[in-house]
Amino acid sequence: MCGIGVPGQAGPDDNILFAPNLNWKNIDLQKIIEEQFHIPTKIENEANAGAHGEQLYGLEKTSTTKCISALEW
Repeated sequence: MCGIGVPGQAGPDDNILFAPNLNWKNIDLQKIIEEQFHIPTKIENEANAGAHGEQLYGLEKTSTTKCISALEW
């Protein structure tokens, strides 16, 4: 499994709807990665991916503290 956090809005179908820092719009990155590397891929917003990883493997797994990501556009 390959997990990719993108700095932008990820869609429910694991595509990138909008990533302004990369100048990407409506990119099917999941399809590109899966076809190139033959590995299942999950695309998620980078802040959500970081919070999920923290919840599973970091300090958050034993805490009620929430993860906050501050971004500058």
